[in-house]
Amino acid sequence: MRDCCETNDILYTETSLTESYGIVVRYLNEVGLAAPGSFRLPDGGEPPLRV
Repeated sequence: MRDCCETNDILYTETSLTESYGIVVRYLNEVGLAAPGSFRLPDGGEPPLRV
C-alpha cells in the first residue's frame, strides 16, 4: 500500500487501530455537528442535542 500511495503521490500515514478509531469518531462528530437537524430517528424525531 505504501508503494502504491508513493507512486500516486498520495499521503500515507501509519497509526494504531485505537488511534484510527479515535480519528474516525472525531471526524464523524465534527461533520455531524456541522449539520444539526439533518439526522432523523426511525420514529421521525430528532436526536437529543449534544452540549
